[in-house]
Parts: sequence; structure tokens; C-alpha cells
Amino acid sequence: MRAISSLLSILKLGFFILLFGFGLCLAKIANKARLPGIRIRKKSLQTGILFYHHPVCKREVILVGTTHIGETPYFAQLKQIIDQFTKQGYKILFEGVGKPTEEETSKFTPPEQEIWRMLESMLKILHVLASMLKLEYQGKDWSKIGWINTDIPIYELVTKLADYPSKNLVRSVSDTKLWKEIEEGKHQALLTWLLNIILSNIVGISIVVRYIFRFKSSLPEHIIVDERNVIALQSIESYGIDSNVVSIWGAEHLRGLARGLTQRGYQHRKTLWLEAYTARSFGIRKLWKSFMEEMEEAEETDRQ
Repeated sequence: MRAISSLLSILKLGFFILLFGFGLCLAKIANKARLPGIRIRKKSLQTGILFYHHPVCKREVILVGTTHIGETPYFAQLKQIIDQFTKQGYKILFEGVGKPTEEETSKFTPPEQEIWRMLESMLKILHVLASMLKLEYQGKDWSKIGWINTDIPIYELVTKLADYPSKNLVRSVSDTKLWKEIEEGKHQALLTWLLNIILSNIVGISIVVRYIFRFKSSLPEHIIVDERNVIALQSIESYGIDSNVVSIWGAEHLRGLARGLTQRGYQHRKTLWLEAYTARSFGIRKLWKSFMEEMEEAEETDRQ
């Protein structure tokens, strides 16, 4: 009975995502699809590498848009391309707020602690989804390979966010009993199958992209996006005095960064697109086998 109840809960969750997400998709995905750093083509989610040139100072700036989770070949290809720029003498800049130290965490006020728990929950959700879909998480310490972190420190970001009321959508999901069971490894086959069904077509991919933006929009956009874009552009100007620059940011930042470069006289030359995720199938037989095994384990637990 416990397994059947969990199955119904997951199906209700999936049905809600499909209906509500489809409405959001029809109303707003067209606007998000016009982001210069992200697009959907032939059942794949793609991110862009934008090439800019300044006709006066002759500097080159490469904006690299990324997703936080993606297929392993996607991150391998990104690393290979960026390594080529490193060999050409480009400075490699990247976003990454990091994690607070124990000392910084102890200084958080109650509102700041709530913000940090929400951000931490978002990271956990991304890690679980990446694991279920056999994707890689962009959580490597790029500073160890000589790249330069030009983002706002996490402690400063949390203190800024705490000054604004936020809808804690992420915590409301991660605090549910169902999600805690998923983190423990339960319902993995069913949820993986459901996610693959949702992501198996362009509408489903559009819905997920929209939901990612919706989660982020529960926080003040002028801090999460705009203020960090200002820091990114200042860093590009600073490091670009004596060097060409590669700046790596989440794809949702590229609209503001591209606008900022254009205002500074840079001209867009071309865009290179990489596939971050391609829709795949997940067999119903494998799902049924995994579900039956989970039911047997649940019944055995109840007998004990």
C-alpha cells in the first residue's frame, strides 16, 4: 500500500507539472527562448558560446553560456574548447558563489539562514535530478586549474538576498516526505521514467527550462542576475586591459552580458551552439521491473 500511495503522489506531482508548466510554457517560453545563450532544437537543449570583437582596441571577448547540469560529453566539449583559448593566452573568468565557511554560517541572522537553506536545497535538487537522469553537475572547482572566479562571494550574496521577501518554492518541494524518500533512493525508476517522458519532446524541455527560470525568479532578479552581470562586465573590462577574455556564466546571464558588451562598443561576430541535453527514451519494461522490486522491498519492510 505504501508503494501504491507513493506512486499516486508522484503521478499527481507529474500531472501538476505538465498542466501548470504547459500553461506557463505557452504564455512565457517564447520570451525565454530568445535568450542569446540558450535554445531548443531537435529534442535537444543547447547553450551558446558568443564571440565578440572590439573594432578599436581589437580585444576579443568570448561569452560562454552553460547549464548547471548536462550530459558528460557537453562539459567535456566545453572544457576542450576553453582549453584552446587558454593556450592562446586568453584569461578565463567564471561564475561561482561557492559555499560559506563555518565561521560565515555562524554569523548568519535567522533570515540569512533561511536564504542559505533555500539555496542549499536548490543545489540538492539539482544533484538528485542529475543523478537520476545520469547527467553531470557543473560543480568543479575551476579555480584549481587557473581559471579566475569573478562572482560575488556567497556570504555577500546571502546577506543581500535576506533584505528581500522571497517565495520559498524550492524549500517547499525539498521539505516534503516524498522528496526525502527520493533523496534516500526510493521511487528512482518511476521518477526517472516520468522525467524522461516530460523531456522526450520540445514542449517538455521548454517546460523544464521555464521551471528553472521560475525557481530563480522566486529570488530578486536584480541581485541574482543584474548585479552579478555588473560584476562580470567590470571583470571583463579589468582583465581585458592586457588580454583577450573568456567569461563563463549561466545561460540566463548572457542577455545582460551581451547587451553590456554592445554598449561598450563590442560587435557580435558569431555564436557556436553545444548540446547540453538530448531527449532520450526510458523503457516501460525497466520501469515495471524496478517498480515491482520496490513494492516487494516495501512489503518485506512492513512484515518486519
